[in-house]
Amino acid sequence: MPGDLLFIGERAGLLNALCLVLVPVLVLAVLAVRMGASARDKRTALISALGGGWRARLWLHWGEAGPPVLAGALLGTLPGLIVATTGDVRLPWVDYWLSSADLRRSFWELLGMGGVAAAFVLALVGVMHRAVSRRRSVSTRVTARRSKVVHWGALACPILLFVTVTVPAQLDPAEHTQLRANLYNIGIGLVLVTLPCVVALGAAAVGRGLAAATRRTGSGGALVSGRHTESHPGVTARLVAGVAVALVVVTQVQLNSLHFGSSAAAARRTAAQIGQSLLVMDFRPEKVDKGQMEDLLRRLPPGTEVLAVRPADSPAAATSLQGSCNALRSVHVQCSGAALRVDVRAVDRRIAEAIRWTGPRPDHLEVKVGPVLTDNLLEGPRTVFLTSSDGKNLPVVAIKQLVRDHLSINAAQVGVPGESWLEGSKLTENHGRWVAFFGVPGILVLALAVALVNLAEFLRFGNSMAPLSVLTGQRRLYYSASVFSLLLPLIAAIAVGLVAAQWLAAPQEVPAEGIVLPMSVVWSAAGALVALSAVTSWWGARAAIRQAARWRPYGA
Repeated sequence: MPGDLLFIGERAGLLNALCLVLVPVLVLAVLAVRMGASARDKRTALISALGGGWRARLWLHWGEAGPPVLAGALLGTLPGLIVATTGDVRLPWVDYWLSSADLRRSFWELLGMGGVAAAFVLALVGVMHRAVSRRRSVSTRVTARRSKVVHWGALACPILLFVTVTVPAQLDPAEHTQLRANLYNIGIGLVLVTLPCVVALGAAAVGRGLAAATRRTGSGGALVSGRHTESHPGVTARLVAGVAVALVVVTQVQLNSLHFGSSAAAARRTAAQIGQSLLVMDFRPEKVDKGQMEDLLRRLPPGTEVLAVRPADSPAAATSLQGSCNALRSVHVQCSGAALRVDVRAVDRRIAEAIRWTGPRPDHLEVKVGPVLTDNLLEGPRTVFLTSSDGKNLPVVAIKQLVRDHLSINAAQVGVPGESWLEGSKLTENHGRWVAFFGVPGILVLALAVALVNLAEFLRFGNSMAPLSVLTGQRRLYYSASVFSLLLPLIAAIAVGLVAAQWLAAPQEVPAEGIVLPMSVVWSAAGALVALSAVTSWWGARAAIRQAARWRPYGA
């Protein structure tokens, strides 16, 4: 990563944003592959009954999925091809100009990515098609299958959740920033993939008890729903995948946006609190000698005091503060011949605010009277605070000009605490916009996944319930069955998603910097998903009632 890091962000930031759209896309792909699974499984059983092997089944599924997958790949690459052949396009919200020249240079790579996307979905179709055992291949009837995938996914989810939250936090952020981000992103992806399995396995257990209980009450809707959820955990997992993943994605979008804007916001708060009454000067001892530094400090404007600062190595250690008696008194510290250990809250708030921008924020300071510079600059502090004796603003422009005139280029930098963040605040806000730019489409993709899988479930639901309604002559059983098979699993998924979202948010929260997950956003998203689940349940019942009116016995 060459260049000034003020203008070139870390790769982890881009990966965080990409995960917010790639994970929902993966969820949508899995759900799309298994949509209409009942009819597809019947055709698979027929091929097996006729003696066809896995190759025949694979070609059957590829032949069915090939046209829509290829059409989707073509539509996906079409916008890029249009931009490459027409001209630059401004992307909304992020105010970024997509270069047609760059796309023309990457023309074949663009086409290749469309092919990769198509190959990935076709491979997913091949992997997820349902194999039929030989003992069942004599019949085309689809029976309940005990899938171990859901079982193992449910067992793996809490383990992955614990590992994602704890393992990256054990790595040193100074040395393993990229590795921490990669492990965290991979962990989130694995948790989101396995999270629906937890709900499905729980629903299967509840369904078993529900079916046993309704034998005595005679509730047909509850009995059918209990048997269905017990026998088809995979269907339940697909049904709840969208809402379970949506809450985690919403919280990650919110937290990433806060991360990108928190430092700039903190710098603005510091500037509002202390103004320009304290400046931080960082110098490079290999580029300046003691004589040059002493001459510079002597030329500072009247009323400017100098304090040497040695930042703490960790929050448990103490920051060292050293200077003349006048300098110490200017920040409300007692002047004593012996070293003092004082509480950070007891000194001038300018010092407390400046220390947070120079290293870990300690609880105590080690204060002593002494020279600011040592004979060997390489062994002494490399940061000094310039404070005004009367608490008023310092002549910042004059001090910066003085540094430029008397020291070589890059020998020292001086400015208000957090000045680099103030200069780059617009850049960090734009990074936050990129998070929203990827995250909002990710949420919309999840909404599409929820709508499509629920539509498929409505069709299956109506077909399976139609004979029961004809035999009983009751329509209210549709609503009870819809509540048990659609509404309750969706609400359970929302509850599980809430727990997972808050656990996964913990490593990114930094209360000291104001980076805390806003619960108002979480509860608003959960409320919207509950409303969507209620509409889904009602819609499922209505769809089943309409299909029941058209149902006829087979062979009639």
